[in-house]
Amino acid sequence: NFTNYTVRDKMLNNSVSAISAAQDGTIWIGGPKGISQFDGKNFKHYAFESAENPTANAVMQIAIADNKSVWCIAGGQLYNIANGKSARIAMPTTGKKATAILADKASLWVASNGGSIYRYQDKKWDSLQFNDASLITSPGIYDVIKDSKGRIWVGTTNGLYTVSGKLLTPVKPRNYKLPPSTSLAEDKDGSL
Repeated sequence: NFTNYTVRDKMLNNSVSAISAAQDGTIWIGGPKGISQFDGKNFKHYAFESAENPTANAVMQIAIADNKSVWCIAGGQLYNIANGKSARIAMPTTGKKATAILADKASLWVASNGGSIYRYQDKKWDSLQFNDASLITSPGIYDVIKDSKGRIWVGTTNGLYTVSGKLLTPVKPRNYKLPPSTSLAEDKDGSL
């Protein structure tokens, strides 16, 4: 059975750009006007617009942490929703825009424009470096996922990388250059 929800049902907008399901059964829906929590009957809305970032409501990605806090990228900025309140989290480098996020236990992985990837843990940032001698400049980062074996994978304009300690190491199958990896997922057999 399929139910279609629209603004008539109190959605913020009929366009959806990101969606994520929480362990408690609620669904988080992101779109051009903000993010909404849907409990199966009612929507609760959050908006992030500010004078310095008028496109802040455009939610592009959502990640839900084990502690039930919700992270999202809206207008290139990083936001956290916890205990019914939202807050913008400043990126560690001025001028950087968030491009991808992954909530992983007590850590949040955040990729930014310019090919940087950071880990946010205990309200502190640290960064990872690309371990790829063939790079002239850092690639753009599109996606970050964790597989069922606990490995973290990063999809970039230069192909696929994996996290090893504080390094991003390229995945290079023999005699084959991987194309840009814009979206990553793991299937039921554990393959990317």
